[in-house]
Amino acid sequence: MCVSPLTNDRVSCDTPNSRYVPSFVIPFDDVLGRVQSGGTPLLAKWLDREIRFARKSASVCTLAGVTLNVGVTLPTAADLQDPSDSASPIYIGDKPVVTDAPRVIHGDVKY
Repeated sequence: MCVSPLTNDRVSCDTPNSRYVPSFVIPFDDVLGRVQSGGTPLLAKWLDREIRFARKSASVCTLAGVTLNVGVTLPTAADLQDPSDSASPIYIGDKPVVTDAPRVIHGDVKY
């Protein structure tokens, strides 16, 4: 199915800027994530997972007891530092030269 990126409401997939999302979500905990197949309990695991938040007006937040801190400013691009720049105070070093195959891929030990 497709949803609006602004409201998360279901829309036609022909709608401009609509986002395709799965029709259902498998619960993430062991108890609710169990699926039965002929009486045999199975564990189901998602392949992809995301959390989407719909836009709400400031009045909804105020009614819920959430207040805005107007004294806070977000950082700008000028505040960013490059960790690959040797002159940067957060320099992480030279990129290593990899000569062997990886031993672990996504937590799976290969050898």
